[in-house]
Amino acid sequence: MRTRDGAPTTRRPSEPVTHPAGREGELGAVRSTIDDALGGRVSVCTFVGAAGAGKTTVWRAAVGAAHEAGFRVLSCAPVAQEAALGYAALADVLRDVERDRFARLPPPQRHAVLAALQEEEGAGSVPEHAAAAGLRAVLAALAGEGPLCIAADDLQWMDRSSMRALGFALRRIEGAPLLVVGARRQNASTGHVERDAPPGSSVRVVRLSELSVAAMHHVLHQALGTTFPRPTLVRITTLSKGNPLLAIELARSVLSTGTGLQPGERAPLAGPNVRRLLGRRIATLSDAQRRTLLVGALVEGGSLDQARAAHAALGWPFEPPPPGTGLIDIRDHVIAFEHPLFAEAVLAAAAPDEAMVVHRTIADLTVRADVRARHLAEAAPAANADMASAIDAAVSEVLAAGATDEAVALTGLALERTPADDPRRDGRLLRHVDLVLRSGDTTTATALLETALAETVDPAQRVQLLLRLASTLSASRPASEIRPICEEAIRLAAGDIEAVARAELILSDVSVTPDEGLRHARRATRALGPSGPPAVRARAITMAALWRSQAGRHVPIKALDAAVALEDEGGVESLVDASRFARAWFLLMEEELDAARRDFETLREEAVGGGDEGSLVVIDAQLGHLEIRAGNWRRASEISIEMLRAAEMSGALIWAGLAHMQLAQAHGLSGDLGRAGHHLEATEAIANKLDDPFLRWVALKCRALLALAAERYLEAAAFGLSAQVAHAGRADDPALDPWPGIEAEAAARLGRLDQARALTGELERRARARRRRRALAVVARCRALIEASEGDLAAAVGSARTSVRALSAMPVPFDHARSLLVLGSIQRRRREKRAADDTLVQALRIFERLGAVAWIRQTQAERARIGLRPRAPLTLTDGELRIARLAAAGRSNREIAQEVFLSQKTVEANLARAYQKLGIRRRAELGTRLAGLEPARPD
Repeated sequence: MRTRDGAPTTRRPSEPVTHPAGREGELGAVRSTIDDALGGRVSVCTFVGAAGAGKTTVWRAAVGAAHEAGFRVLSCAPVAQEAALGYAALADVLRDVERDRFARLPPPQRHAVLAALQEEEGAGSVPEHAAAAGLRAVLAALAGEGPLCIAADDLQWMDRSSMRALGFALRRIEGAPLLVVGARRQNASTGHVERDAPPGSSVRVVRLSELSVAAMHHVLHQALGTTFPRPTLVRITTLSKGNPLLAIELARSVLSTGTGLQPGERAPLAGPNVRRLLGRRIATLSDAQRRTLLVGALVEGGSLDQARAAHAALGWPFEPPPPGTGLIDIRDHVIAFEHPLFAEAVLAAAAPDEAMVVHRTIADLTVRADVRARHLAEAAPAANADMASAIDAAVSEVLAAGATDEAVALTGLALERTPADDPRRDGRLLRHVDLVLRSGDTTTATALLETALAETVDPAQRVQLLLRLASTLSASRPASEIRPICEEAIRLAAGDIEAVARAELILSDVSVTPDEGLRHARRATRALGPSGPPAVRARAITMAALWRSQAGRHVPIKALDAAVALEDEGGVESLVDASRFARAWFLLMEEELDAARRDFETLREEAVGGGDEGSLVVIDAQLGHLEIRAGNWRRASEISIEMLRAAEMSGALIWAGLAHMQLAQAHGLSGDLGRAGHHLEATEAIANKLDDPFLRWVALKCRALLALAAERYLEAAAFGLSAQVAHAGRADDPALDPWPGIEAEAAARLGRLDQARALTGELERRARARRRRRALAVVARCRALIEASEGDLAAAVGSARTSVRALSAMPVPFDHARSLLVLGSIQRRRREKRAADDTLVQALRIFERLGAVAWIRQTQAERARIGLRPRAPLTLTDGELRIARLAAAGRSNREIAQEVFLSQKTVEANLARAYQKLGIRRRAELGTRLAGLEPARPD
């Protein structure tokens, strides 16, 4: 719902704040400005950007954030037609202010304000100073009662009288929680509200960045309800220069043509806003100017020297349009179009014969093989075997530079130029499909493969197409759809042992149970023998190791050394098929998180550098899971957002489901249950669509964890047991479980001790079989809860301490803090008040550092039950801290007194206060307690 001026209406508290895709930096500035305002400073945040850049979208999100932070919002959104109307914007800002506030103003100010609002006669001759003073008085009074936000969109259209009144008011309000959120067009001569902020204010002018490809995917999906293949999305983002409005219009044009927009293809320019951008600028140019722009649009890197050389070879005059047209900028020997769409419009308007002759001319001038091949192909659009070979030869050069998207374009062009009867056509098709998959565009790859399968009768070619189709669909279709494809490939492969092995490895990858997966991996190994391709043999060794681990057998990391050696010998097609990836995964399972992070980050860098988008989403899945386990939930959320966008763009549903799952955990652990619930529902929807038991299992485990956090133990037990049912008969490794032992803990807290003992015993059996340290520490925590419920508090303390000690040696702070909480609770029941409080303070510090909202509340409630008097603040003054550090270093009180120029009695008094604040009794404890403490600011 909108008000007449376009500003958001006041939201209900339950309505979520929108978070525009790709605007994390801008929203971070908003949060900082809000914090500054809540601290009692006048704070201004102004968004600046081109038309269509998304200023209003970000401004609305900022206004929503202000609402959520408790600000009263007074808003306006002027339009161009109102710029000449006196006090139009001021009337909108004050429209919801209670009218009795105006009655309290001095008569001149009251009359001026009411006249400006058209509520009293005299509007035609409003005393500006009186109206401005009245506005200041009203805003100051409102800010004195609580946080106040003035929100103004399109500041460049705010009428001058309102702008002057607002500036007058801002300059005279200090020390109040006043927030100003504005947006204006770049290069606007008016609307600079930040210039009126009083001295000492917090001021931020945020220039909107160009949207990334991933963010543009969300913008287009929200606006048009469709998902574009990644190459099309990259082109739309590039041509629109990251401008959402232009990107939407370009996307509409692409949809109207019914085709994609591959790298190097001309963009359709049908959208009304695109045409409005171009206007008549190009149509009104002279022939010489249009030809100059045509050459400028095609030369390599906009080279001015190459453009002049091309004009000389063509015999055309070099006549660029005058600077006032705003089409190009010639500087530092480079011809730069002011907007990429100007170049597209020039190419679209060019006569075909002129464009072809320019392509031929530039091909003769360039030295780069890939650029020359593309120009030659554009100059001769018909099928030509020699031309296809020339383009094909350039692909390796492009791939060596890591330009996967350009390689996709070139292989597609080579395929187009290959005659139908050319025997190299099948190989070029497979190479093109492989590169499309590498770019992350599974939608286009699937369409190419299905079309080719419908047309191909050659058995060997069909086998290769079937294998690629099965591998492509494995991330987005149920295993039941993949098996028939692989089985047909095995039937047609006959004596092709490599093809049979690859089919068996795909079947292993989509298997549901360890027995099934291990069976297919062994079949692949037998088919290959000792002389099979090294990379495929390495993959078979890796898959067998993974399934042996999940079947309940401990697999040492060094077992993968043979696979890594084989890969070094023969290379690997995909990073996620690499044994290095599997080795990093094993490190993750063994809680060697730092080593695993290093390996995954290295693989991620290689995927980014090589344009391997297909591998990148899988690597991000592991990194996201790792950071959740390590307690880095903000980083996990960032990784999972990127993963989700990439998975959605490529149509890889299984990875989209896991991204939603990781976001649900990160948000839920941080206390944002609304967003966690949204992502959980998305995970469950994908799990149902794919009939995927693993996704169902992790979703149920997450629901159990969130219920446990809220101390809803019946729900936690129900979700935990449902997860066990969903997981029955499948992977048995407790390291795969994001939150082992939840169902046992819930049962223990409900007093279902027989059930809790059985669940704990089963978890212990599986953990010992695989030597999973974290799971064994959780077993000790569950056993402590069971023993405490039985009344054996001495045994319970011992078990809890075992859990705490084990987890303190692992980089899993959340698990460590949970065991500390259990230990502190048991110590409280034993009436060990000081020990319980010390333990709970340790837990609280970890939970607070992590931002684990629900567990912070639980720990605070447990501390409150102890009944100790509140401790003095833990922070020390500068003097106390200095003296305490000298004492911790072994200095005597007399030595300290001499060094700090104080009496010995004063030193002793300072130490006594430090002991009290730190909760210690002996000098020997000073060193431990001082670690990480910051001095208090002097009063």
